[in-house]
Amino acid sequence: MKTGFKNLDEKVEVNKENLMVIASRPAMGKTTLALNILSHIALEDKKPVLFVSLESNEENIINRLIISNSMVEVKKFELYNKYKNKEIQKSNLSEEDLDRIKYRIKLLKNSPIYIMSGAPYSIKDICKK
Repeated sequence: MKTGFKNLDEKVEVNKENLMVIASRPAMGKTTLALNILSHIALEDKKPVLFVSLESNEENIINRLIISNSMVEVKKFELYNKYKNKEIQKSNLSEEDLDRIKYRIKLLKNSPIYIMSGAPYSIKDICKK
């Protein structure tokens, strides 16, 4: 499977028999990298992927997937969320931004992406998923 990053694909082989762990210092982009790889595998290759996070909750992870896949700025997505949750009357988003967000939400809902978040998990817990 390809990661969606040509240089990384030349150095790393991703397959169903490997567990991929991304590690570095805080705030270096580990989650963003992992979500980009996950998105590519699930949306382009239609392969099931599991994302396990001990730090972020499921809603935060899903929001980050929508933002990165719809190519909409974080502030615009936050407006969309407030509008959707009826916290504001008008979102002030362009039709193009709204269409991109809605389209990506639909794609992600129908994709083989599975998320485990919150509690500490053992390898056995992860394998059950």
